[in-house]
Amino acid sequence: MGNKEDIIDIDPMLILKRVTKYIWIIITIGVIFSIAAYIWSTIMVVPKYKSSTKVYVLNNNINEKKLTTQDFQIGNYLLKDYKEIILSSKVLERVIDKNGIKMNLAVLRSKIEVKIPQDTRILTITVEDTDAKRAADIANSVRDEAFEEIKEITKEESVNILEKAQESKNPSSPDIRKNTIMAAAIGILLSLGIVVLKEVLDDRVKKQEDIEEGLRNGSFRYSSTNKNNKKGG
Repeated sequence: MGNKEDIIDIDPMLILKRVTKYIWIIITIGVIFSIAAYIWSTIMVVPKYKSSTKVYVLNNNINEKKLTTQDFQIGNYLLKDYKEIILSSKVLERVIDKNGIKMNLAVLRSKIEVKIPQDTRILTITVEDTDAKRAADIANSVRDEAFEEIKEITKEESVNILEKAQESKNPSSPDIRKNTIMAAAIGILLSLGIVVLKEVLDDRVKKQEDIEEGLRNGSFRYSSTNKNNKKGG
């Protein structure tokens, strides 16, 4: 049967004291992880660029001077309808054909994000691609083809361009700074965890100071009682 004394007493201060001996190893591992992440982010990962175009959606059937709650609800439904039209196969097929894009509908659709900020009638079409110019061209083309489709359906001009998509100079991903910092943190925490675990499980006496420290706080109780139990058993 187990003995109640078979409990490892962990002295946090003693563990901390031992861990500080490995501080430079821990820091070095953190630096190695961060360098690896930096190299991976700058060399291995293909950068992507985002371009956005914004439009303002009008509802010509609503009196702008006398807006009601129902009018706002109709406007919200209209925006959601437009979002579905923008991402429809019919619109995207036109974009592929007119721009000579060599990708299927699923791939093109995955590159497009349509956002509708709450309580506004502004619609943002964002495209992310590995080519900055192509991202801008696709965003503008999607907007134009969607406009034509909306015009055919509604029989009226209900969308105005607020902002055309421009070629981005800075990549949207990868976030090199974020990746480097996260990798350094992971390296430090991982190495720290291994060191702490090693020290907690290792009950061997390493130095005279450990004996003195252990006698003061009673952290040798586990090993001494175990030895006595074995002799008695």
